[in-house]
Amino acid sequence: VAGRAVREGVRAMGLTVLPREEDAAGTLTAVKVPMGKEDEIRRLMMEKFNIMISGSLGGLVKGEETYGKGELVRIGHMGLVASPEYIVPTLAALEQVLPEIGFKVKGSGVEAALEVFKQQPKEWINGLLTRLMERGI
Repeated sequence: VAGRAVREGVRAMGLTVLPREEDAAGTLTAVKVPMGKEDEIRRLMMEKFNIMISGSLGGLVKGEETYGKGELVRIGHMGLVASPEYIVPTLAALEQVLPEIGFKVKGSGVEAALEVFKQQPKEWINGLLTRLMERGI
């Protein structure tokens, strides 16, 4: 559910998700960003919002296309961060950073992600309640 929320969120913004939905990992989403903007996006996310996302690891082949260093970011959604309390702020930050690098955001990634979570409340609310109980809240 968390992975689908991230993927729907970045697609709503107008970005491309790799790979196809049926091949997507449950723990990580790779996102194609404008060429040469990977490091700038990551830097702005950290500087402005204290949110760390990863960059590319080198070449990635998708069909006949190859994506390499400088045009992919990776957003993790596993364990503790696989919940709305982490995913929503990450998408909100990305929505604010993209216009700074000259990318025109098409729609709200936050709204798209929240719709996914609303459709599967049991999947994420149980994890959230468990974490709150562990913290004594």
